[in-house]
Amino acid sequence: MLRGPVVLGQKVTSGELSGVHCSLTGNRRCLCGEPDMSSWGRALGLARTGSRLLTRGPQSRITVRNGGGARYREFPHITKRQLFEAEFISSAMWFWVLWHCWHDSDAVLGHFPWPDASQWTDEELGIPPDDEE
Repeated sequence: MLRGPVVLGQKVTSGELSGVHCSLTGNRRCLCGEPDMSSWGRALGLARTGSRLLTRGPQSRITVRNGGGARYREFPHITKRQLFEAEFISSAMWFWVLWHCWHDSDAVLGHFPWPDASQWTDEELGIPPDDEE
């Protein structure tokens, strides 16, 4: 059996661990790391719990769930106001996108002139000359 505090990292067997105090917390510890409660401490806890039950009786808990009435695998119920707001916002968004595509197409297509492919030479396109085979 070990006497004195156990140092962190010290290897001890389960037989040596009985009666050993932890050097960090000062508590008696078993091999699993939980406090070693004596039968006196357990009896005191049981008496405390029993006295609470006798004085107050069993406490019932009221569970309130504020889920909003959603049901499993059903579509949410949408009001007419929500439908109008959703359609108004999506219509305004598409109007803004299409308006800017029509009136400011350079923002989508770029700010440079489109090249004329008929003016490119075969060499620029990587096409070998006709006389070469």
